[in-house]
Amino acid sequence: MQDNSKKIGIDVRLWRETGIGRYIRNLVLNLGELDKQHTYIFFAKRSDFEEIKRCAKNLKYELITCEIPWHSVKEQLDFPRLLNKYNLDLMHFPYFSVPAFYNRPFVVTVHDLIVNHFPTGRATTLPLPFYLVKKLGYSVVIKNAILKSRKILVPSAATKQEILDHYPVVFEKIQITPEGVDGNILNFKPVIFREKRPYFLYVGNAYPHKNVEKLIDAFQIFSEKHPEYVLRLAGKKDFFYKRLIAKVKAQNVEFMGYVDDSELAKLYKYSSATFVPSLMEGFGLTVLEAISMGSLVACSDIPSLKEVAGSHVLYFKPDDILSIASVMDEISSMSKKDKDGYVSESKKHIEKYSWKNMVKETIDVYNSCL
Repeated sequence: MQDNSKKIGIDVRLWRETGIGRYIRNLVLNLGELDKQHTYIFFAKRSDFEEIKRCAKNLKYELITCEIPWHSVKEQLDFPRLLNKYNLDLMHFPYFSVPAFYNRPFVVTVHDLIVNHFPTGRATTLPLPFYLVKKLGYSVVIKNAILKSRKILVPSAATKQEILDHYPVVFEKIQITPEGVDGNILNFKPVIFREKRPYFLYVGNAYPHKNVEKLIDAFQIFSEKHPEYVLRLAGKKDFFYKRLIAKVKAQNVEFMGYVDDSELAKLYKYSSATFVPSLMEGFGLTVLEAISMGSLVACSDIPSLKEVAGSHVLYFKPDDILSIASVMDEISSMSKKDKDGYVSESKKHIEKYSWKNMVKETIDVYNSCL
């Protein structure tokens, strides 16, 4: 009998990151359940080995230590040399940072093209000249990844269209593989719990495209009439969050820092609403997570979020703080029956999204390239 097993490499160095890390973790976890044919070679940081082993326990795999930083010169020069040692039939880069000198077959996941759309120095801690050089490097790397890949995986039709706007020649290579909700959040067991004050929730980082400053400004307008409310922001306190914390002194804005999945599930569950004010997104994992935990969602009326969230959430114009504040006001006066109606219909809409489906489609892409 012919052996159709192939060696597929996956770059899992971003295992512990938030959005992309969640994508990688669920990819590995579901591969273990869905693919009994191929052997996977994971290029990982040694500190992540034990967790990867738990996720990949039903998979044929090998773990390779790779401490090469992403977005680095070493990534471009040393990483391809490491990959070439393993004679891979296919490599999957789950992020656009593909070494330009890697010339074997690969697929790439492009989550968004935010770097192309937000060319201001505000999105970096670097001095402007260094930032401009780095941005040029990003542009070269992204172009290489898109043009040289066998297939391009994207989470939404909106991201597919963004890529085609820049690179129309890759139309036939793009495969939409929508994402899902992490089991660590879905498995949360509700407890009897009562918050002292009602709160709106924001989950994510504070990069400029996330538009958190306008969310805070809108909340301050809203809170003049509704001082009982709190705005809670959950996300790792990096440079951008620290800058916000230094700027915002209001007692009714709480910076919670990083929260684990069980705490995150609780925050969603008991919020008055989860706000997603982004100026641009590739998908909208926060929307799915919030809805799955029974939170009312209010978000920007941008294409990717409208695609994911459907018609049973509240929309606002992300560049208009009065529009955001108006939605906050609407939520504060909404009856429980109306809220429950929104959440119930939203849950029906997101039933089609799952990590298992995403991985099934990803395996199909692997096989089409092999």
